[in-house]
Amino acid sequence: MGLGVAVAALASGATLAACFIGIDDGLVDRARADAGITDGPAVPADQGVPDSGADGSPDYRAMVLADQPIAYWRLGERQPGLAADQRETYPGTYGGAATKGVGGAVKDDSDTAVHFERPEDLVTASYPALRFAGRASFSVEAWVRTSSMGEQCVVGCIGRNATNNEDGYLVSLTMAGRASFTRFSSDIQESVVATMPVPLGGGYVHIVAVHDEKAGMWVYTNGVASGPAQSTLSIGAHPGALTLAARTEGFPCLAGDLDEVAIYDRALTGAEILRHYIRATGR
Repeated sequence: MGLGVAVAALASGATLAACFIGIDDGLVDRARADAGITDGPAVPADQGVPDSGADGSPDYRAMVLADQPIAYWRLGERQPGLAADQRETYPGTYGGAATKGVGGAVKDDSDTAVHFERPEDLVTASYPALRFAGRASFSVEAWVRTSSMGEQCVVGCIGRNATNNEDGYLVSLTMAGRASFTRFSSDIQESVVATMPVPLGGGYVHIVAVHDEKAGMWVYTNGVASGPAQSTLSIGAHPGALTLAARTEGFPCLAGDLDEVAIYDRALTGAEILRHYIRATGR
């Protein structure tokens, strides 16, 4: 693929991450520059996280906030209690005894992450705005690091409706170690599963689930899109809370590290997702 095609895809917001596969490094650098993606300097750990690099490009936190999430938990807390929402709207509550202060996902950023291991280790945020009832468009973004194979919850918001059936959505890892995005409507499910497996025992993996009410469902792994999958279901009313790292009912919990979880009330574009991945990894 030539540079022009890669840049055109990036500008269009298509599921473009795969367009960089097979392009030599020089072309990738030019495509990144033409898309406005630049490298900032390293941030010393004792100087905090600036709003932008010396070159004027935003740091990861600023880039995420510029894309207007309705909730954004960096999970950098060191003490029990609340998980701070960077939008100061939907704080979460830590349960169990998750290990705080582990190394985070974002390169050259001193903000830390949380290690989860048991079903009671989770973050709960119970707010109707995070349930995305009906066919609303939304996106869920997270960074995950695990050394365990098998089904694992990343982010879920599922509850029992008036007929005791499940409604909601779940971002998870499958038995085969692939990112999965599922929407539920009265126990009926629609899913999309990534073609790219999550590496075990390595670094963090960027997972983004996207539901577009008109175009379907995608799941992105390190900027590479899988989808679209059919989306016809309407999520019904339910009282379920959004949970990080574990479901309140019956699904295996995350055994690993979780960082930089953001929820959007719209479908992120492929270009936005790739920009987040590149900024966080420095690639």
